[in-house]
Parts: sequence; C-alpha cells; structure tokens
Amino acid sequence: MRPVSIRWVTNQRTRWGSTTPARGSVRISHQLWEVPDYVLDYVIHHELCHLIEASHGPRFRRLEARYPHAETARAYLAGYAHGRGQDPEEPFEDSPEESSPSSPEDGSSESAPSS
Repeated sequence: MRPVSIRWVTNQRTRWGSTTPARGSVRISHQLWEVPDYVLDYVIHHELCHLIEASHGPRFRRLEARYPHAETARAYLAGYAHGRGQDPEEPFEDSPEESSPSSPEDGSSESAPSS
C-alpha cells in the first residue's frame, strides 16, 4: 500500500506517530517538529513500515532496520522521551489500529509552525 497522506497532528501526546493502514494515512506528532531530520525520517519510515506489516513482529523489525540511522534515531528518541518524563519505549509500542483516530477531524495541523 502507498501512503495517501503524511501530516502533522497536535493531538498525539504519547506517540511519535500513528498509521491507519486501511486508509494509507500517517500522522506525526507535533512533538517532533524540532528533532533532527534523521530522527523525523526514522519515525516516518517506522510508520510507513506499518503499511506493509501492522504488528511490531520480526517481519516489521526487519523492514524497520532498513533505515540506515535506525539505531541512532531510536537512541535519540529514547533520550528525548526520558527528558520529557515518558517511558522511552512507549511511543512505539501501540499497534497502528489502536492509534487511529475515529474520524478525519482529529485535531491535526497540516504543517509545522513557522520558526
């Protein structure tokens, strides 16, 4: 499946991103507006992998590992989460189905704020 949309959202407080495979939609948390590009690219890659494999099983992990900076990006996100008082593993542990909004009106923002 190809992604239909990838967009910023402001209603995700405990997840870096979420995917609805049936719709091909990917949402990225506004909390990542300021992270380095390689980290944002990794989160997008992670969410796109859910279009191929919904669960975080071995097949998913093989797909995810294809991103060349995956290990470094995961370490960055773990430190970032820790600094925010979050469990470093929690933002990627929800299944894509659980993280899907119930309607298109999900409090999202189409673009990052101007700097």
